[in-house]
Amino acid sequence: MRESLQVPRPATVSVLLVMVAAVAITVPARTVAQSLLPASDESATRWTVEALKDLSAFSNPPANWQVVGDVVSRRTEAGDLQSSPGTGYVAGTPGEDLQTRWNHGDIELDFEVLVPAGTETEILLQGRYALNLSDSWGGRVEGGRPLGSVGESVPTVDVARAPGLWQHVNVLFRAPRFDRSGRKTGNAEFVRVAVNGVVVQDGVGIDQPSPGAVFPGEAAEAPLVFRSEGGPIAFRKVRYQLLDGGPASVANVGYNYYRGDFGWEMPDVSALRLVSGGPTSQISSALADTSNRFALQFSGDLLIPASGSYLMEITSTGQFTLEVDGQTVVDIESPEVAAVGDVPRRVATVNLARGRHSFVLTYARGRWHRALSALGWYISGSQSIRTRLTGADSDPGDVFAEYKIEPSDRPRLQRNFVAFGEAKRTHAISVGYPNGNHYAYDTGSGALLYLWRGRFIDTSTMWFSRGNQQSAAPRGSLIPLAGEPVVQVAGEAGDSE
Repeated sequence: MRESLQVPRPATVSVLLVMVAAVAITVPARTVAQSLLPASDESATRWTVEALKDLSAFSNPPANWQVVGDVVSRRTEAGDLQSSPGTGYVAGTPGEDLQTRWNHGDIELDFEVLVPAGTETEILLQGRYALNLSDSWGGRVEGGRPLGSVGESVPTVDVARAPGLWQHVNVLFRAPRFDRSGRKTGNAEFVRVAVNGVVVQDGVGIDQPSPGAVFPGEAAEAPLVFRSEGGPIAFRKVRYQLLDGGPASVANVGYNYYRGDFGWEMPDVSALRLVSGGPTSQISSALADTSNRFALQFSGDLLIPASGSYLMEITSTGQFTLEVDGQTVVDIESPEVAAVGDVPRRVATVNLARGRHSFVLTYARGRWHRALSALGWYISGSQSIRTRLTGADSDPGDVFAEYKIEPSDRPRLQRNFVAFGEAKRTHAISVGYPNGNHYAYDTGSGALLYLWRGRFIDTSTMWFSRGNQQSAAPRGSLIPLAGEPVVQVAGEAGDSE
């Protein structure tokens, strides 16, 4: 994108301010859709990378799929896909499907895809459950099914990029469950789908195979299928993790419910009044009958299916501590990452042996806590799919909806701080448009900071409570720009140059 602004100067010298940006797709931590498995120990995550030097990972690869060295596509040309000899990429043209030799059950799949203009296609988890990979830039797809659609569930926001640009997709998939007799006991589920760094599907259950499924019926394991029947398509950086260790769970859970007067801090529960307690079927903030001045303490056994590294995630709108085997694992001081609904999410990685571990989870809200009560505990491991250990009513999700600004029939301008790199731009404005394309710029320097597509901004850190951070957070797929204007002196009037 190039915009020019003529600025008059004395002596008829003009300055050409060209806002040109480097478009490296490096998304800041708040919006990045990180892997939900421990990332601190790469050997523990068990990623398998498809190098794509040949098609040996695929079963009887058809002639319409080829390994190539590079791929380009012209945005304005429908179905345009040009490749050069080499390796590292796989490109398909309309024809037969490409099936992996390996089968999968629970899986985390990560890849980049290039979708030419007009392509309408998909990949099928287990050859049965379709994830839409159609060109939906500018609302092209008939019926409003953007890239990232699953069954009848369309993405919460369309963050697809223009044809010819590489797009990042991350999928966490839970296979259907069967008992020993083969009777189905649980549906397949797209636990999470992230497109270009934005979570667009969260917990979408699928009760039957998609139309066009490769295999009849349902099964615990089956191949991954790449499809190109609706136009050419290309993939690169394909990697996956087979999550065959089984889910973690809790047992023998009990709770105590306390009331008392305290502020922001975590209280000493022994100094509060015990209201009720006993065994409970689920860990839930809904056991409290008020929104603040209370503490809930849960205890029980954490059942770990296989020894390894586990990621603990706590979403909370209050104070909390999680102890495992008597040691604090996660609390309000732990690192924060983005969460669905932007509820603060704290994370920590811990090594646990297979078997039974004791836990104590304490959640407290004092007199100053004003948002809805929300508590979520999630666990995932190097061999175990992400599992929610709290009840569905405990973590309502989007508790800051009233602070999220969306343009409707006209552009919106919001004066705010913008976090950019390691610094905070204090004289910035975020500009949002009803078509879902937005940007932020620094009014002090005239520099563009970000472009993004999707939803506009979350102002909860500005207006909720004391608003200490004063930063508006973009809610779409970010493209960081240079952050500095490029100034060119056009020359004096009458100059030949």
